[in-house]
Amino acid sequence: MADLAKVLPQAADRDVLLAYMKRYDHELVKALVDRVPAFTAFLVSGGYVHMLQPGDTILLRRDLDRCVWHSVFCLGDDAGESLSFPMRSLA
Repeated sequence: MADLAKVLPQAADRDVLLAYMKRYDHELVKALVDRVPAFTAFLVSGGYVHMLQPGDTILLRRDLDRCVWHSVFCLGDDAGESLSFPMRSLA
């Protein structure tokens, strides 16, 4: 959490954030998304949640302006399953 507190103020600078997100290792962001319930609650309260139903498909974009970070939460006793595939143009 101390490392996260150091990084968050830098997120206000778009260029610094973009450089950080382009790095292969951005564990602090993954920790925030995956392991900080208060951040998840913040996203839910802001309407940034989409609940998928069986058979649903979502496309995730790769640039900073239109990217989607995602976490999977299962609300029942059964484990959830999903598949991820890259989609590339044939051209």
